[in-house]
Amino acid sequence: MKQFNLIVILFTLISCQGEVSVEIASDRSIKNYGELNLEEVTIDKLSVSNAEFEGSTDSNDCGYYLIGIKGSQRPSTFVYNNKVYFSMPCKTSDSSAGGWHWGMMNWTPGNMNFIDGDGVKVGINEMLTRSSLDDNGFILNSNRNTYFVDTGSGLKGLSFKYFRASDYSMANVPALFQAKAVVPSNNYYSIGFSTSTPEAMTPSDFFVDEGKGATMFSLEDNSWKGETLKESELHYEDGLIYTYITTRNSPSDDKYYISVASSSDMINFNMPSNFILEDYRYPQVFTYKEKLFLIVFDLIKLKWVIMPGTSPTNFDESKAVEIEIGSKIYGSGDWDDTPSFTSLGADEPELAGVEVLDGKIYIFYMAGQFGHVRAPMNGVSGAPYDSARGIGVMELKL
Repeated sequence: MKQFNLIVILFTLISCQGEVSVEIASDRSIKNYGELNLEEVTIDKLSVSNAEFEGSTDSNDCGYYLIGIKGSQRPSTFVYNNKVYFSMPCKTSDSSAGGWHWGMMNWTPGNMNFIDGDGVKVGINEMLTRSSLDDNGFILNSNRNTYFVDTGSGLKGLSFKYFRASDYSMANVPALFQAKAVVPSNNYYSIGFSTSTPEAMTPSDFFVDEGKGATMFSLEDNSWKGETLKESELHYEDGLIYTYITTRNSPSDDKYYISVASSSDMINFNMPSNFILEDYRYPQVFTYKEKLFLIVFDLIKLKWVIMPGTSPTNFDESKAVEIEIGSKIYGSGDWDDTPSFTSLGADEPELAGVEVLDGKIYIFYMAGQFGHVRAPMNGVSGAPYDSARGIGVMELKL
């Protein structure tokens, strides 16, 4: 891994104190997360009467399509400057001109603030539009899911951006970037970015010509390196950004896996040689009281579970504990209750993120997800636009 000049050796030690993973690296401190006890996990629902943020009823506003379409667009969260920020997928219409782009909100307990990207224009406006130009003069096209992490010296992240082969061809891209800029076909590719603050994000912050698809796998051999889904999680620790990747075996599409890539610059990536978990999706990684945790959706139990970690690449599945998130919203009569909707497998919401703020763990969830969706007339599962939609919050207590 010449991009890191880093040699990492993992040892697993078994002692009377429990399982401990020690990472030895030339330029990283040794982490010892210690014994983790998850015997008592409780949830306190904070958004009872109202959503923290409710989807707009104006189809021209960013957030109107706030429904977390399955396998596709969803908000993500990160903590910066003692606030929880939401990277918000926006869509003002189904036409190409109004397709997926990007907005921003921030939250402190009891207060959600949408950062209007255009204070002159009426409505709730996105931060970056589809027609915004990157530093090479190409439009951003569509950005589906975007993820941030605070490194302590600025923000870095990952976004899934749509690239058109006709634009990024040998004939069209700047000569300096030809080898990296060309894409073989129209598709969403993962790209990194770097910015000083969320409010100052610009199109030129995207590394649009660097290593597109660097965190993606595509093997039609039914292995874990099948199809990379547009659901990720970023975790920063000791100079490295860990990207949690969800893949599905292809072409059978009946198994899901989570693996971990790492990078110091979100341009060059150390890709995983194997997965770390099987039959899980939607990872959320966080540290609490100097302990590492993973909240993830268990596809066998159809429940959200929390498990302890001994390193960013090692989580103890045997110690996983179910979190009763779904029971807090289904049939409760609150703003997020959707009792008339058909249950499709599990009465669990989709999560926008899990963050620690001022010593408390907050789970941000979306109404109208997983088991709370109605099957549209075409038979495809997904939340209709007239359903309950918005973002709520719960406090997780360990």
